[in-house]
Order: sequence, then structure tokens, then C-alpha cells
Amino acid sequence: MQLVSGSFKAQNAAMYFGLGFIPDFVKCWGLTTDVSPMGVWSINSRSLQAIEGEMRSTMTDVDMLDLAIGEGFAIYRGGTKTTASSTPSSTTYVQDMADKDKRDANTSATAISAWTLGNPTNKTGRWHNDCNTTYVGVGSRICVDGKWATVTALSNEGADANEVTLNEALKSGEIQFLSNMYDFVAPAAGTVTKEGFILSDTTYLLDATDYMYFEAGTYR
Repeated sequence: MQLVSGSFKAQNAAMYFGLGFIPDFVKCWGLTTDVSPMGVWSINSRSLQAIEGEMRSTMTDVDMLDLAIGEGFAIYRGGTKTTASSTPSSTTYVQDMADKDKRDANTSATAISAWTLGNPTNKTGRWHNDCNTTYVGVGSRICVDGKWATVTALSNEGADANEVTLNEALKSGEIQFLSNMYDFVAPAAGTVTKEGFILSDTTYLLDATDYMYFEAGTYR
């Protein structure tokens, strides 16, 4: 059995996910819109009407929408050679980021290494060197002295007092990891894409550049 999950930035266009295997099922959720659409697909979606899965356009919908050919999820065999790489979150071909630790991807001369909690009530603090906001921002994961939290707000580059907000008031300490905002991003130009799945719906799931999350795996 194989299982992978990760976040990505929707592109208002069909997207190709390189997993390194062909999944038996995929689930996908929107995380930054009020309606929070959700889609599911399985190899057992074998009717013509729902061959590419089913979807709820909003979290309050009772009925599922059938996704026919070209409307939802489908197997992607990979093998596409990318011709250009843009910023890490703005492409229709995405793969798991190889270099996930972005402590040294900043715009200052020294790598980010320390976290100072400024306001425990507001869960705000700082890391003492500028981060690179191309990579680091809302959604980044941070590990301080073995404890993990998520960045929920970032002002400027996070080096000054209370510019970083976390979902938990981590105590001041050593930053041991600081991740990219998105797990699945653009591969480098010339990369041959891995096999995985395609997501085609741009009406609800990929209708804007929203923060998204998916799970995909095999049954055995």
C-alpha cells in the first residue's frame, strides 16, 4: 500500500500530479475559500457518468456531482518533459518538492536558526533573519526544539517582532526545520514528470489560485 498527501496552489487550469505511482484513489479539498469544495475518485468509479469521480461544490451540498470524462480525476502516466520552470507554485505540472527545508533560502546572509515568541496570547513571534517569501509563508511548517506548528500569517519577511503568527504559541528556541508553503510545486525545467493523476475540474476545485490539499494512494 502506498499513500501520499500534500498541499498545492490551484492554477485555474488542469493540473498534473507526479507521485511516482498510479493511485487507486484520490481525495482533494479546498482550504482557503468559504465554500471549501471537495472531490473524490477511485478505480471503483466505473460508471460512465462518474468515471472521473464525484464532487461537492460546497461543504453544505447534500448531493454529489458526477464527474464524467475530462471533468475530474484521471490517471496520468507521466513522461512529459517540462519546458520551463516558473516560481515554485505556479505551474500545471507539480511534484513533491525535493528540498523542503527553506531555512537557508532567505534573502539575508545567515540562515534562519532561532525562533523568539513575542506574544503568547496572539501566538506571534519572529525568526531573526529574513525568509524568502517565494517559498515561506502561510502554510509553511516550522519545527522548534522538536515541536511542530504551522504558519498562519506572515508580515514582511518575519525577522522583526511579531511578524510571524503560528497556530500554536511555540516557546522560543532553535528552528530545526522551516518548510515551503506548498508540498507539491513546479519541477525544474527539463524534468521528466512522474506518473500520478490529473485533476481537470476548473469550475469548483481549481477555479482560482487557492490553497489546496490532497491524499492519494493504493489499496494494496
